[in-house]
Amino acid sequence: MFTRLPSLSSIRTFESAARRLSFKHAAAELHVSPTAVSHQIRALERHLKVTLFDRGTRQVTLTREGEALALAAHTALRELQLAVNRLGASPQAVTISTTRSFAALWLAANLPDFQRRHPDITVKIAAEDAVLDLSREGDIDMAVRYGEYPAAAAGATSLLQESVGCFASPGYWTALTRQAAATLFATRMKNPDLPSPDLKALMTPHWPLPQGFDVHYFDDENQTVQAALAGQGIAVVSRVLIGTALANGWLTAGLEDVTALLPRLHYYTVVPERSQGVRAVDALQTWLREQLGPVQTT
Repeated sequence: MFTRLPSLSSIRTFESAARRLSFKHAAAELHVSPTAVSHQIRALERHLKVTLFDRGTRQVTLTREGEALALAAHTALRELQLAVNRLGASPQAVTISTTRSFAALWLAANLPDFQRRHPDITVKIAAEDAVLDLSREGDIDMAVRYGEYPAAAAGATSLLQESVGCFASPGYWTALTRQAAATLFATRMKNPDLPSPDLKALMTPHWPLPQGFDVHYFDDENQTVQAALAGQGIAVVSRVLIGTALANGWLTAGLEDVTALLPRLHYYTVVPERSQGVRAVDALQTWLREQLGPVQTT
């Protein structure tokens, strides 16, 4: 019945190259050489007796025939992947993409609990501040992101709506009234979609001290938290990221009347089509909801 079909390997190679519009990126996704991808595509074109790609100097584009096959190949491979996922045949390993700050300050500290519950599942962390296109990153099974929740996005699930707060060491809060000016630490987010409020304009009307304050910015939330842990000032940061520091009493919250003025954002997961229904991915997502849910604030 299917004797005229090309090999599944060649279809998979073509689908990856068509999705990425790059033989090089397809090779990286499939863990083969760009030359091997090129040979597979040429062989597929000979088999079908059509040209699937227009090859330029630095990029490739799909021909009309290539576009038709790309749609059919993606649909067929997606259905096959979902069927395999439901059968539980996928390896019990999850690669999760998230920001460096979330990986360092929350995920690494809490992940041993997941491993105790699911010793058969291996979790790999891909820490990267850039927002990855999961449809093109074949090695990434799911992502935890921070920002405005895209409720209409396919595969997106909210974990919690989080608030930003002001946190400092107990010693810093005690000495605050004796300082000439307080120091605030904040982060300039690399994601351009995240709001960057003017802290000085926002907080001055609510500031309790006549001396005012200075604002210093870091490029990473981990650095913002570490500066507060060192007793150098007040970190304006997500409550989730300082959970361990709060639990141990290293940092405490202050200026609660101000926190309501700051943006409230979401932590949410994104699971691409190929990972939906995978037991390991479902288990990790369920655990994340359980762990992050209790810190939700109203």
